[in-house]
Amino acid sequence: MSARATYQSPARARHLAPSSRSRPSYLTPILIWALSTLVVTLVWLITAHLKHTTLLHLMNNWDAGWYRSIARFGYSPLPQFRKSVNDGFFPLVPLLEAGPIHLGLPLFWVPTVEMHLASLGAAVALWYLVRERYGDVGATRATWLVYFSPAGYVLSMSYSEPLILLFGSLSLLALQRRQWVRGGLFAALVTACDPVGIVAAVACAWAAWEAIRDRREWRALLAPLLAPLGVLAFFTYLYVTVGSFFAYYHAQRLTFQHEPYFSGISRVIEIVAHHGASNLVAVTKVGGMVVAVALLVFLVPRRLGAPGTWWTWSLMALFLGLLSPIVVITPRLLLRAFPLLALTGVALKGRLFTVILVASGTCMVFLAYATSWPRYFP
Repeated sequence: MSARATYQSPARARHLAPSSRSRPSYLTPILIWALSTLVVTLVWLITAHLKHTTLLHLMNNWDAGWYRSIARFGYSPLPQFRKSVNDGFFPLVPLLEAGPIHLGLPLFWVPTVEMHLASLGAAVALWYLVRERYGDVGATRATWLVYFSPAGYVLSMSYSEPLILLFGSLSLLALQRRQWVRGGLFAALVTACDPVGIVAAVACAWAAWEAIRDRREWRALLAPLLAPLGVLAFFTYLYVTVGSFFAYYHAQRLTFQHEPYFSGISRVIEIVAHHGASNLVAVTKVGGMVVAVALLVFLVPRRLGAPGTWWTWSLMALFLGLLSPIVVITPRLLLRAFPLLALTGVALKGRLFTVILVASGTCMVFLAYATSWPRYFP
C-alpha cells in the first residue's frame, strides 16, 4: 500500500476528525481553528485579569504596535529612531490595517478582526492543501498540529503569521495544481508579509525547475518571476519615500540584528549553559533547534512523498532562522516553516500523535501566557 493510501485511511484518528460524510469537509479546519482560538483567548482573558489590562491589548502586543504605527503614519514622517524601526517591518499587515483605520474604525479592533479572519482562512487553505495529497485524515492531523504548535497563539495576534499561512498554503496549492500565475501571485503576497516570506519565491523556483525538467513546461517560469514582486515593491517604496532601496536592511542592522550572521546559535546556547531556564527566550530558541532537528530526523527516513516545494519552503525557512543573529529557531519560525509541521502531523499516528499534540498544545498555552509579560517576547 502506498504512503498516500495509508494516510487517507478513514480509520485513523477518528477520535480527532469525524468523517466528512457527517458534515461538510471545510467544517473540520474551522472547528480546529475555533478551538485553538478559544484556548488562547481563555488564557489571555485570565492573564488580562491578572495584569489589569484588556484582551485587545494582549492580542495587539509587541510587534503589532509597530504595524499599527506604520498603518497610521507610514514609513517616513516619524522621529529618526522610530522611523528606522518602522523601516524594519514588512508592509502587508499595516497596508491591510491602514484603510479601515483611516476611515475611523477602532484602532485595536481593525487588526484583531482582520488577523482572525486571515487565521480562519489559513486553517481552511492548509487543510485543503494537505488533503489533496494525503486525504482527509492526514489533513486533519496536519491542521491540528499547526494550530496547536507552540507558536499557535500568534495566529490569534495581529502578526504576519496568519497571512503567511493563508497565502503560503494557497501558493503551494496552486503550484501543486500547476496554476503558475496564481501560485506566483500568492507567493508575492507572502514575500510582502515578512523577510522569511522569500521562501515562497524559492518554492516557486523549485516548482518551475521540476516542471521544466519533467515536462518542458516553460510557462512554469511565471511563478518565480511573479513571486518576488511583493518584496521588490516594498523596497522600491522605501527608495521613493525614505531614500534607500536597502532601508529595511539598514533598519534591521541598526536596531535588531547588528551581530554577525549565524552568531545567534552559539549565543543562545551559551546563555542557556550559563543561566539555565532563567532566560525563557534563549531556552525556547535552543528548544526550537532541538525540535527542528528531531522533526527532520523523524520525517526524512519515512519518504512521505511530499512535494519538493514543501521541503524547499521548510528548509529555507530554517536556514534563514539560523542565519539571523537574533531569530535562530523560535516557535514562530517553526510555524512559518508550516509544511514541516504539517508533514509531521501526517506522519504521526494513533496514540503518539495524541501525545505530541497534547504536549505541543501545552507549550502553546504556556507561551501564550509568557508572551503577556515583559520578560518574554514572541
